[in-house]
Amino acid sequence: MKVVVSSIMLDEPLEFIERWAKSALDADEMVLVDTGSSPEQIGFARHLGITVHEIAVRPWRFDVARNTALALLPADADPELDAAFGEIGCGGDRLGGVG
Repeated sequence: MKVVVSSIMLDEPLEFIERWAKSALDADEMVLVDTGSSPEQIGFARHLGITVHEIAVRPWRFDVARNTALALLPADADPELDAAFGEIGCGGDRLGGVG
């Protein structure tokens, strides 16, 4: 089973990106779908080992961003855990630490 933690990102502070990554360390893969961050933020996320997909959603619609993000997940991801930046957990036990 491959566990992937994913979120949609838009101009998040570096400390939020780092905190998100730390909360997802037990995942097999971390995926951020970026909808408009700076090159510094995207580079920082990639430096932390996060796969970053850059997409444009204009005008902004959450449903379009979410559907695009789901389509970009690896085909072998089983389950997908969507971890919003405001819902970061403590990590530590594969899936149960996020919430």
